[in-house]
Amino acid sequence: MGNVVRMDKFASERAMKHVLAARHARDTLDTATQLAEAEAACRQFEREGDDRATGGLLEATALAVDAYGSVDEHELALERATKTREVLRERGVAPLALRVAERHARRSREVGGDADDVMRESMASYFSLLRGPGDLQQRDVEALSALTTVLSCAHRIGTNDALHFASTAIARADRLLETVRTYDARAAARHELWAGLYLSGSYESRVQAATHLQRYLEWTNTVPTPRNQTLRRFAAAELTLCAGDWPVARERFRAALAATEAVLPRKHRAARAILARRELA
Repeated sequence: MGNVVRMDKFASERAMKHVLAARHARDTLDTATQLAEAEAACRQFEREGDDRATGGLLEATALAVDAYGSVDEHELALERATKTREVLRERGVAPLALRVAERHARRSREVGGDADDVMRESMASYFSLLRGPGDLQQRDVEALSALTTVLSCAHRIGTNDALHFASTAIARADRLLETVRTYDARAAARHELWAGLYLSGSYESRVQAATHLQRYLEWTNTVPTPRNQTLRRFAAAELTLCAGDWPVARERFRAALAATEAVLPRKHRAARAILARRELA
């Protein structure tokens, strides 16, 4: 990895405390604290240089990008992700770590309105990962995450071209889901959610959609944070729609929108736009 600077034990502990605080704030819907703690962790890890600092910086960046997106600061989210990528490139880290940083940058662009380009780049990243170097488990997680981004972008766009990308992503993810679920349940659950939303929303296969959504709901039951309990309302409403109960599903979608309006305003607006397009808002 080039020149490695040994990370001071106490600096490492301080940085990880910031990461843990940012995680807790994300899970309890405290976006302001999440952002402050994530940025503090990023600044600390940027001053360090060993493998632990790389992993910590990537997680802190993900937390910061998520928080910036929640308050519609998309340019700041992209700036943070780009800075992390440049820091890691200067350190000469493994290519897979750079791919993670690039995914965070794409995420900031997706929620900022560049979903079509991000969808195409994410699919290209997936195919590139199949041939790339790196730890097999980490590579599988990153490949599934790339396909998940394809799905979330396709769900936002809703064009025939996007549906083609999404169908490909779902087919390609089948092999990955079972293995990734054993060592990164959160990444697998996020894919289950977006696969379920796409399949139900496009009317392609509501039986398959219901299977994905049920798996996602089962995961949220094992991690019952306020954030998960808030967002699972959309999955539960979609599951009701899969069962054919349109009036009840519409009421549940409206309740889900009301639950997110104050605490997750960006997600609320995005969901409202998609549901309006489907005449469910």
